[in-house]
Amino acid sequence: LGKAKGVLHLCCAKKHSTYTRAAFYDNSTYFQKVPENTTEESILNKMRKSYTNNKWNKVAPIYKEKAIVSYLYLQPKAKNFEKFRPLASYFHHLLKGVYRRASMGLTVILKNLTTAQHFNLFSTYQTKDHLENIFDKIELYNKLYEQPYVKVFSGDVQQLFTELKHSTIISALKWALMKIQSTKAGR
Repeated sequence: LGKAKGVLHLCCAKKHSTYTRAAFYDNSTYFQKVPENTTEESILNKMRKSYTNNKWNKVAPIYKEKAIVSYLYLQPKAKNFEKFRPLASYFHHLLKGVYRRASMGLTVILKNLTTAQHFNLFSTYQTKDHLENIFDKIELYNKLYEQPYVKVFSGDVQQLFTELKHSTIISALKWALMKIQSTKAGR
């Protein structure tokens, strides 16, 4: 079924079908079912229209070579083969350039904000120092404010797309954009 780090993973077709249904089809919060008569070309045309309407050509050119609708698949986790990570193919995605530039922009924003403003890690070697910093901040907020409000999320990339509410993600992006405008890099 899948290969990761040189390991071949085999799974009962019925069991895999159950995992797939739970990850994609039953998860209507993040995945929409399209009508059966929907064609790949109609989806690509909808994406092209969105690209034009949102003026994303200012961000990056549209991917023109053999663009296809990304297929979704499950990658088994190495630690527990009964858990899967939902993935989408990105290689021939129509908006590949736009997504790449957006991720680069977000990385620049986060790297230019001080770690006092966010708790993102760019290297796993920073974990211990970062955790100590987080607890110091929470302790400081408890001393400074009667009822401090700290919103903390812990997770991996998969959880970013499958567990955080879109409104929370948008709120965090707006916060980051507001914060970066007050820095030298954002002016």
